[in-house]
Amino acid sequence: MTRARDVADKNLAVISAGNNGQILTSDGTNWSAQNAPTEVPAHGANGNVLTSDGSQWTSAAPATVDTDLVNDTSPQLGGDLDMQSHSISNGVLGVKNTGTQSELRLYCEVGNAHYVGLKAPAHSAFSGNHSITMPPNTGNNGEFLKTDGNGVTSWAAAGGGSWDLLSTSTVTNGAAQVDFNGSAAGFDNNVYGQYCIIFPYWQQGASIGSAQCAWLYTSGGSVAKATRHKFAMAQFWNSYAQAHDSNASFMKIGSGDGTTLSGRIFFTLEDPPYISTGNSAPSGTDGPRMTAEVAFDNNYNGLYNNRTMITVTAGNMYDATQAPLVTGFRLWGEYDQIKRAKFYLYGIKK
Repeated sequence: MTRARDVADKNLAVISAGNNGQILTSDGTNWSAQNAPTEVPAHGANGNVLTSDGSQWTSAAPATVDTDLVNDTSPQLGGDLDMQSHSISNGVLGVKNTGTQSELRLYCEVGNAHYVGLKAPAHSAFSGNHSITMPPNTGNNGEFLKTDGNGVTSWAAAGGGSWDLLSTSTVTNGAAQVDFNGSAAGFDNNVYGQYCIIFPYWQQGASIGSAQCAWLYTSGGSVAKATRHKFAMAQFWNSYAQAHDSNASFMKIGSGDGTTLSGRIFFTLEDPPYISTGNSAPSGTDGPRMTAEVAFDNNYNGLYNNRTMITVTAGNMYDATQAPLVTGFRLWGEYDQIKRAKFYLYGIKK
């Protein structure tokens, strides 16, 4: 044990001998034996830093961290890049590859267990460079993504033959006729290439006659029934048939042998181009067209009761002046009004 006198207060302090190589240090109150500080190595080159391996210090150049991505022409990531909440704020993001097609993978939220990838086509399939511009909204239910041919996409309704219910008409207490006409009925030749009227029932009045139909056209704001139709009707069961070659003011879709009918009528509103050279169509075969299939109960002069007959009719409206002005379709009875009926008008998409 060693004693030392404090110069300031003349007191003696007891100091432990400590271990070999230790030095005396003061905390301002007491002296104690402490290990000597580690020897600092030579300063080394300009810019060096002290590094420790756990047992000794050495002077060495700092590890190189190149943050100059602008001038680094081949930067590489040693691990995943954590973007946190940041974004790439400018420029075009290109994903290049060597020997394989580039692919962008979007992973799920649970352990990155699944992904959806977008892969570039193979080199042999390319025909120039292309960019796809996405729509500015999410579209409507059932729509699909279509392109304008220049890479600009938009949402569109499924096309090609789907049916849309355009309008209905119900007769409960007699009507002279039923008209479907113009945009009020839902006609749109830009969307629909053909139309169909379906009637589950059509009950005639007391004076039974044939069921008839005709196109409507609009001229000068006035709606009129077309005057020049051609049709051919065949009736199955009693082999009845009727045809009009020209100038018929109607087309017959039921012979008048039954009181209640049901069926469907397919028709167009567009006037197809007339063929004037080569294999030209016979005169009067242009204009909008129709086909009809109608079933009805048979009561021909009290004969053949409780039997069902079927008629099939094909026709067209060929007036060169009226055909381009066609806007609708009319149905009525030959001798009496439509007593009770239900009609559904459908548009069949192009």
